[in-house]
Amino acid sequence: MKDRLQSDLLKLAGTLAITWAVGSLVGYPYQLLTLVLLAMVVRHLRQRSKALAWMGSEDGGLPPPEGDGTWAEMFDALYELQKANAVERQRLVNSIEYFERSFSAMPDAVIILDSEWRIDWCNRAANQWLGIQAPRDFGQYLLNLLRQPAFVRYISQRKFDESYFIPSPRNPAVELELRFSRFGNNEHMLFARDVTKVRQLDQMRRDFTDNVSHELRTPLTVITGYLETLQDQRGLIDARLHRALDQMAAQGERMKSLITDIIWLSRLESVPLDIDEIPLNVRELAESLQREALEVANEQRDIAIVVDDDWLLQGSHKELYSAFSNLVFNAIKYTPAEAKITLIWQKTNFGATFTVKDAGPGIPPEHLSRLTERFYRVENSRATASGGTGLGLAIVKHIMQRHGGELRVSSILGLGSSFVCHFPNSRLASLDKLQQDAS
Repeated sequence: MKDRLQSDLLKLAGTLAITWAVGSLVGYPYQLLTLVLLAMVVRHLRQRSKALAWMGSEDGGLPPPEGDGTWAEMFDALYELQKANAVERQRLVNSIEYFERSFSAMPDAVIILDSEWRIDWCNRAANQWLGIQAPRDFGQYLLNLLRQPAFVRYISQRKFDESYFIPSPRNPAVELELRFSRFGNNEHMLFARDVTKVRQLDQMRRDFTDNVSHELRTPLTVITGYLETLQDQRGLIDARLHRALDQMAAQGERMKSLITDIIWLSRLESVPLDIDEIPLNVRELAESLQREALEVANEQRDIAIVVDDDWLLQGSHKELYSAFSNLVFNAIKYTPAEAKITLIWQKTNFGATFTVKDAGPGIPPEHLSRLTERFYRVENSRATASGGTGLGLAIVKHIMQRHGGELRVSSILGLGSSFVCHFPNSRLASLDKLQQDAS
């Protein structure tokens, strides 16, 4: 570009020098130089006018106007750039149309929201499930169209890690699962899908499990009752049957524990969380668990407690006691008598944790991700021998989810395992603040 500028300047200087020389020969150098400069200005103004008319034309595909010298080269360069831009623009248009066709073909509703939660775009399913129509509702504030109070609270909390379920505004018999995905400059995409059948099947499963469990309790109570009567009358029964009676009684108790756990898990899935008004003192809870565990182990365990007394835990006492006791009694079952078990309650940067740490044999890493599945066992023989139902950690997982928390498990073979219950800050209460408020 620098070389071209130098060349143009040399040409201009040469033209002016020749004009001055000719003007000097005829005796009118200034007048001739002025005429030449005026002619050059008029020429450039005409070329500029052609360029503006061409670039301002509605038909972007017109060939460039005729030019001379530098203007001709500039017109050709602009025309090539214009053709390249047209190709790129068409490519972008095709991409946008492909994107719109793809999302429009989806059975799930898709809504694109700007940083102010106004609707930029939506597909056809958004009208079918949510009553939001394109392009009529483009630019509308989302909460002006979906006004359910619970949904408004969900949006205001900005906790989009979990799905939100609402009945369809177009058909209350249809249940929708809503999920938000953030992108760009605080923009969001809202996905809504019909989960009516899935939820109905899940409800049927829970109802079936609950009903069967309740129906089994009565005959099982009768059977175990008669077995207890027979065991009380061992002297009247052939000694060869004593072992069979003991095994039947033990399996009957295991069945009762299994049914109790199934009913409890079904309740956790179907009944809303009932939070006690008074925050829980975790030290008292841990000490109570320690006493019960030592009674079960006949005092043959070393159970230590490490508690940050400055923080209390807000939640359902019954549920949290169930979760923590499951972890403690699991540690008792699978930890040797000489090994140490530690119960830890501590504040973290993101909330607080209740940890049950043992020094047992540990759990193979390939099993860790499945520990909270129902009836999953690392070793079937060991679980059966210990009387486990395979539902304990599933119960803990559900209780933690109901309290906005999470159960995490880490283990090293030969060194022990740690079961950590993570609670968010919203579940904590400062003891100092409660005391100040009380005073």
